Amino acid sequence: MKLSPLHGALLIAVSLVMAGCGSGDKAPELVGVEDISQGAASAFQSGQAEIQELSNQVVEALGRRDFNGAWGALQDLNAHPDLTAEQRAFVAQSLASVGAELQKAEQSGDDRARQTLEFHRANK
Repeated sequence: MKLSPLHGALLIAVSLVMAGCGSGDKAPELVGVEDISQGAASAFQSGQAEIQELSNQVVEALGRRDFNGAWGALQDLNAHPDLTAEQRAFVAQSLASVGAELQKAEQSGDDRARQTLEFHRANK
């Protein structure tokens, strides 16, 4: 069964909400790529070196419009146990936004985006 773009985006949003948010939270709002890059600098400026490195990877990948790389770095960042609640919220919002960009790329025929999303769907 092939998923429509709307179903795929909904699947990503629901999985993010279930994975990172409490029962009283709403789905994260989508933000622009530039907002993620700017927000990452302030959200992770005083964190551990490993967290800062992952944040830098996200920013660098987004600068290259490498949404697959940004997605992977955000997933690694999301799995880090030492994030604050604010950092987790920022990562959830960023994942939703990058996921939407991956959906667009997949719909445009980008095989790498399709593979990234298929891997995510299979391993969530």
